[in-house]
Amino acid sequence: MKKILFLYKTPRKQIYEEWKQKSGPDTSLYGLNHIKKFGVQADFFDYSFSIVNPIRWICYPIHLVAARTTGIGFNLGQALTLLPVFANYDLVVSTMDSAGLPILLLKKLKLIKKPIIYISVDLIEKLNRQTKKWPFSIYKDLLAYADCIICYSKREQALFEKYNSNVHFMPIGVDVDFFKNSKRKRFLKKTKPVIVAFGRDRDRDYKTFISAVKKGSIGVIVTGRSNTHTLNIPKNFKIYYDLSPKNLRNRIWQSDVIVIPVKNVARAAGQLSLLDALSSKKPVIVAKIPGITETYDLVDGKDCLYYQPGNSRDLKTRIRLLLQSPKTATVIATNGQKKAKKYSTKAFAAQLNEVFKSFYLNEKQDR
Repeated sequence: MKKILFLYKTPRKQIYEEWKQKSGPDTSLYGLNHIKKFGVQADFFDYSFSIVNPIRWICYPIHLVAARTTGIGFNLGQALTLLPVFANYDLVVSTMDSAGLPILLLKKLKLIKKPIIYISVDLIEKLNRQTKKWPFSIYKDLLAYADCIICYSKREQALFEKYNSNVHFMPIGVDVDFFKNSKRKRFLKKTKPVIVAFGRDRDRDYKTFISAVKKGSIGVIVTGRSNTHTLNIPKNFKIYYDLSPKNLRNRIWQSDVIVIPVKNVARAAGQLSLLDALSSKKPVIVAKIPGITETYDLVDGKDCLYYQPGNSRDLKTRIRLLLQSPKTATVIATNGQKKAKKYSTKAFAAQLNEVFKSFYLNEKQDR
């Protein structure tokens, strides 16, 4: 049986246990729990994140400086803590840039010999804008030491191919089962339509969303505090910060329309939120950006509605269309949920397994 080690940005034991108990989604496990169904042993370890791990604290200044300089951490403490473990596995899978970059450094230093599959979320767009600036000048060289790079948009794939010849575009998956049992009940028993937007990444565009929601509706935003601290919040809006998956699901279920407002960026932004929303069988409006349109097989007007990013008037028109035509909203919601099923964590795990198998075959040929 092949053995694969997964590396994460933060601890995953609680997430894994909540998924087993059906009280939380498995999205942030990145397929680990389903990979086992292919006859593979997949493991992860949280002890590098322990407060009593001295290596964590010795390396923490490096992680902090990298995060403040680039917006991406450099968790060398995790890499060094797990260094004795890597030799016990056939493959190492890094699911985040902050976990993967230090592993590539150890590979360059020949401290790790096992194949490394590097999954990137946020690196390449930043690197492409400032290749000569420290530490991106170092990061671009480290990318060559990944045995395989996986990214979530075709544009990112093209950029990564400047630095590595084995790059796979692979749409990320979500736990479609966790969100699917949608209940069409009114938000707090009010009769006004409820428009929900959610997501915490830096490229959320809640300014446009707020401008598009009429005073006769209730606007709901679920996000992190950094995304709203500069905005003027109208009285018809409710803001929730850092909700648990269960509480987020409740807000989604109680909505009439869901909006995924994203700035006009090339990176893969808004993907997880989009799939969560579609899975809930709610009509979804999403910004028309390459990271969405070139990644998912969604038909505008059939599976969802697209709006021009940054255009509040266009977004307002789309919202009004769904509120004034319940039949159209129901058809879009039903079709959207069907499409979301193609992009589940199970499907993502199956795609990962195909990549894994290519390494197994190469291993046999080398013998």
